[in-house]
Formats: sequence, structure tokens, C-alpha cells
Amino acid sequence: DEEWWKQPQYIEDYFQKGDEGRHWPGKTENDGKSGNAHQSPCSGPEKKKREEWYKDNWWKQPKYTDDWHKNGALGDAWCGKNDAPKVDKEWWKQGPFIENWSKTHKQKTSPEGSDWWKQPQYVEDFHRFGPKGKKWNAKDETHGAEGTGDKNPATPDDKKAREHWYGNNWWTAPKHALDWATLGPRGQTWKSADLPEAGKTGPEAPEDVKAQRENWYRPIGDMWRASGEELGFAKKAAENPCTPAEAIRRDEWYRQNWWKAPEFVDDWKKNGANGKKWAAGNEDAGKKGEADKDPASPEEQQLRDDWYRNAGDNEWWKEPQYCEDWAHNGPEGAMWTADNRPNANRGGGKEHPCPNQEKEERDAWYKDNWWKTPTCHDDWKKNGKAGPLCGKKKPLTTLDRQDPETIGDGWWKKPEYIEDWLKNGDGGKHWTGDDPVSAAAGLGHKKPASDPEKEKREKWYKDNWWKAPSCADDWAKKGANGKKWGAVDPDATRGENGDTKPATDPEKEKREDWYRKHADGDDWWKRPEFIDDYQNAGPSGKKWTAGNPTAGALGLGHECPASGPEKKKREDWYKDNWWKTPTCHDDWKHLHALTTGRRRAQTERSGVLWTRTPPAERTETPSLPPTLKRKSVRTGTESTLTVMTGGSAPSSSTTTRTPDRAERSGPPETRLLGLSDSDTSALHPDRRRRRERTGTKTTGG
Repeated sequence: DEEWWKQPQYIEDYFQKGDEGRHWPGKTENDGKSGNAHQSPCSGPEKKKREEWYKDNWWKQPKYTDDWHKNGALGDAWCGKNDAPKVDKEWWKQGPFIENWSKTHKQKTSPEGSDWWKQPQYVEDFHRFGPKGKKWNAKDETHGAEGTGDKNPATPDDKKAREHWYGNNWWTAPKHALDWATLGPRGQTWKSADLPEAGKTGPEAPEDVKAQRENWYRPIGDMWRASGEELGFAKKAAENPCTPAEAIRRDEWYRQNWWKAPEFVDDWKKNGANGKKWAAGNEDAGKKGEADKDPASPEEQQLRDDWYRNAGDNEWWKEPQYCEDWAHNGPEGAMWTADNRPNANRGGGKEHPCPNQEKEERDAWYKDNWWKTPTCHDDWKKNGKAGPLCGKKKPLTTLDRQDPETIGDGWWKKPEYIEDWLKNGDGGKHWTGDDPVSAAAGLGHKKPASDPEKEKREKWYKDNWWKAPSCADDWAKKGANGKKWGAVDPDATRGENGDTKPATDPEKEKREDWYRKHADGDDWWKRPEFIDDYQNAGPSGKKWTAGNPTAGALGLGHECPASGPEKKKREDWYKDNWWKTPTCHDDWKHLHALTTGRRRAQTERSGVLWTRTPPAERTETPSLPPTLKRKSVRTGTESTLTVMTGGSAPSSSTTTRTPDRAERSGPPETRLLGLSDSDTSALHPDRRRRRERTGTKTTGG
């Protein structure tokens, strides 16, 4: 796949224009880049080879690649069996951008009325085919667009006037515009004084003439030519424009697809086959509502009708993350209710809502397509047709994601309270709370439930302890090999003895069914790998920022993001739970394994990572570090040591003290703890080996 013509832009040129493409059939890569394939085409066999490859690799078009990047396994475009030419996924093909182009740039390249033949494609037709052209010499725009100028020709006087104009304005043809767009001042054809002959360059035009041409080539508009969708909606195209070559490509699409503008789509929706705008032969007649006087050909009308019927699935709000927002939050959703995608991704549906009529239309579509949510897709992927959600006939509701037992007075049956009981037993400060407020605040020791109530809860926990998040996570990560969720009782789970003390097979099957329905829930982003992503990448993380578990696992948070409020909630939680990352756990586990007995507890406290202050609170110099009291073995002098966590060297203050040997030698953590030289051998085996090899002791600090 290393041939130049297999690059995305050439694949797209083939599928958009076929034999009329100016790029993909070029003899060399330079011919392809400069859009010079008509003058310098490849051989017949080579062209056939390329066409066959394109047909087999239709799914490599940019629109399918973008769909895969955005939606992963949920993408409905790239997963198709065949090419779908009616699908327009590019963001700049949305209605607001078409309208912006029409207001700002259109008059340059697409003059209306009697000057229709001055558009670049007709200039190209004249210079390529001369008198045999079938577009430039048509009697009106409709026949020009259809290429039937040979059957419906203009008058001889009109042809003569056009030929004269084409002779003076040859530089408006697409290939010369591309020469300017790709090479700028180094271009060969656009700045020529006269129409250059093939393969030759003539003298340059005067500076004022070149400036005039550049002014015509240069795209204008504050939305349609932006480098990204969000910048386009923000009207910042002037500061962040796409490349000139890309602008020319978009301009050409807008000119040829004028009937996809909102004005004509609405006419088709309201009037169907009787519409007098969308069915017109050209844009000017369409805007005047004169399709009955100047209609498009039956074939062209059928093509448009097919597109209108299929284009309904191109709207951004039908993408999986917005379906999920509707399913989770209903009318209160902050994403699906927004007026455009960038505002939706920021959770700005309340500040920037779509019109009520549009909202009703979306809601109706969601009710018919609720099964397209990532939650339902995950259920189908795990369980097939037997999945609890796949068999539903009605849309999901919030209650579908909750265990019915946890609603109302059963609040203490929620997973977090089961976890508190499983880990802390009678000492738990949450499950013992008298009411949801005191339980959530961990005030069960100050405002406890009555003894009969606690007995009732404990009895239930002993039957349902396996619903704790730690057990659900054990099942999700390790499946049948999990040693917690499959244990016979709570004690076996605490000891991770599910392999030696397993529950019965029917019991395990019951638990697995529950996990499939409830495990993880809406808190999937609390898993260690997502905390790690937040710690490592911050706001740029592509996992924790995702709108659903599938997008999170695939690292598609930038394409399928959670709402702004949801991200804020997660960030607040991460700031309190940053120490749950695998990195910090490994830091604690490593030191835990190196030491034993009394020193184990001391060494654990000296971990470089897990003992740090939260990231949001860290400063270069901690304001009030903790201290340790110790007594010198040799001098008996008491001293106060300041603990600089995170690997910093400690400082100390004493009234009268002499550092002992243990404090003078060894690395910071051993100096802090006052360990002897021999005590540190387990922590620093390399030092022990050096002493054994040289027969000496280390005495330096």
C-alpha cells in the first residue's frame, strides 16, 4: 500500500468524481498533487489496476476512517458491507457551514443567473475539450450541469462571448487554483502571463495581475474553511484556517451539492415529490421555487431523493455518545439537547439548546433507536441475544441501571455500603449510618442505626456480600479465575480463597447474571487504568474523558467525550483518589515486600509515591511536613526529624545531638528511619554485594 495513489486524498478523489477525477489517474505523484491528471494521465492498464484496488478498498475513504476513530465498534458507516456514497460524514458538510459558504465565498466561484458558465468547472470543460465540451456551451445551467450541451446548445453569439471570457480568465480553472494552493509563489501555471502550453512555462504576469489572481484564489469565510468543527462554530476560521487545497476541495463540493443545504432539505421533508425547490435543475431556479419550470432530470431527482432518505442518519446527535446521554439523563441531558456538536461535547445543552421542534424530533428518534446506545451494544457483545437489554422492547430508563432493591428505604444495599461492610465489618462508618445522609458522610459511629436495624442489614450482607464493587471488579477483570467473587462466603473472599473455597456452580451462575446487569454501572471510570490515565495525561487523557465504557477502553475520549459536568465530577473524584493508581500501588507493594516485622510498617510509610500529598495540593516546599521523634542509640540525644515525602531528604532540629553512624550513611529513607548499615542490606542488595566483594564497610554519608 505504499503507492502514492493509495493515499486517502486520492481514494476520495476517485469515489467523489470517478473518471472526472483530476488527481488519482495522474501519471506521476506530481501530476496527482497538482490536479494535472487530465493532461498527463497514466496508462490504460495502470488506470484499471487502480480502479480495481479502489473498489476493493472503499472502506479506506476518510469518511469511514473518521467514523471508526469517533465511534469504534459502534460506527455504523465503516461496518457496512458496501460503500455508501450517500453518507456525508465530514463536519463541514453540515447545514450551517453550507450556509456560511453561500454567504461569504460563493459569489467568487459560483456566480448565479446569466453568469453561471463562469464557474471553474465550465472553464475547465472549455480548455480541456474545446468546441466538443458538453458543459460550457449549454443553453442554460441545468443542461450545463447535466453535460447535455451538445443536445441543448447555446446560441452562437453566447458561445463566442463565453470563448472570449474563457481566453482571458483561463487561470480560474481548478488546476491553476490547485497550483497556487499547493505551491504558492513557486507555482508554475497560475502566475503565467498567458495560458501556458503543456509542459512549458512562459513569462510571468505583472505583479498587479498576480495579486488580482491571488485575491480570487484566496478563500474567505469565518466558518466553512476552519481547520476543525469547534473552531468553525466559533467562527475562528480566519485565525485557524484549513489548507488552501482543502478549501478548494470544499468549495467544489458546495457548488456541486447546493441541494443539500437546509433550505432544500426542508422543502423535501415538507413537500416530498411536490417540492419546487429541491427538484430544480440549478440552485438559482431552486431558490426561486421554479422546479416546475426548470426541473432536474428524472435521474438526478431520484439521486437526490435517495440521499434525502438516507441522510437522516448523518446528523451528529445520532452518534452513540449522544444516544447514551439521552438514555441516561432523558430531558435533563446536557449533550443531546445542544444546538451543535462542540456545545454538546462541553455539556452545554442548557446554555445553547436546540429549538424545541428539533428537540422533539430527536427525542422521537431516540425512542425508536434506544438500542443503539453503547450500553446496549456492550450487553449484546457480552451476552448476545440472551442479554438482558437486547430482549427489551422499550427504551432504557434510569431504573434499568439500578438494582431495584437499592431504591428508597433499601439505600443501604448499594454496592458502596456492601463494600464498607465487607472490608470493615462492625467498624464500618458508612453501612452503619442511620440514614442516607449520615451514611454517605461516614458518620455511622456518631449517628448509628438501631441494633435491630444493623442486625437486619448484616444478615442481608452475609447473603449478598458478593455484590461489592471489589468482587464485581474481580469478575470483570479475571472472569472464572477470580478469587473473590466466586468464593463460598465473605471470609473466603477477604482471604482471596475462591479457588480453594468456591461457591457452587448454580450460585456462581446467579452472581454472574447479576454482574452482567449491574456491575460497574455508571462508575466504570473509577477503575485504576482510568485513574492512571487522568494522572498521566490530565485533561488530555483519552480514556477517562470518554462518554461510555467502550470509548474509554478504546481510548476514544477525544472523539466520544463525556459531558462537561460529568468530567468535572470525575476530576473531583480523581483528586481525592489519585493514590489508587497502579503506579502508587506498585510503589507500596514493592516496599511492603522488601521488609518484615517492625521495620515493615516504617518502610511502608517511606514510599516515594503513595505517601505524597494529593497532586492538587503539592508544592515545591511543603508548608508543614510531618515529624518523627527518635533517640540516638549511641548518644541518647533525642531529635526531631522532618519527613520530606516523595523522596526528599529530611531536615532535623535538636538541642544537642551528634549524628550517629546509621544516620550519616545510606540513602534518604534509611537516614530518616535511623536503620543501621546492616539493616539496609535488604533494601540495597547492591551495597551489600560491594561490601562482600571489597571486605570494607561504608562509613560515608
